[in-house]
This record gives sequence, structure tokens and C-alpha cells, in this order.
Amino acid sequence: MNDQIRSRERVNIVESRSFRESLETVLTRYTNRAITTAKVIEELISLAREIREAVNRGEEFGLSDEELAF
Repeated sequence: MNDQIRSRERVNIVESRSFRESLETVLTRYTNRAITTAKVIEELISLAREIREAVNRGEEFGLSDEELAF
């Protein structure tokens, strides 16, 4: 997942920063034992879906990644 975020960073820095912050928040909450392992998995799956949707969003409108980032 971290690699997917890093690859988005080259195209859309704002979006990748948001994804990275979400990932760090989930991991921090897990490290602090604020959430269970099952909840971490659930949130990571949700984050992966968001990343996939962001990648596919440009294709729906026929836009390149650069055009979508603008």
C-alpha cells in the first residue's frame, strides 16, 4: 500500500499526502492499542479502495493522471 501511495505522489502530491496521513493514523492508533487488529484490516481495505478509486477516476472521464491532479 505504501508503494501505491508513493507512486501517486509523483502525480498528485496533495492526494498522496492525504492517503499517507490516513495510513499513518491507522497504524498509530493500532500501535497505541486504540483499535483492534480486525479494525486495522477493515480500515486498510477501505484505504486501498479509496486509492483504487482515485486511480480509476481519471479513466472514467478520459483524463490522464496529470490532468486529474490539476
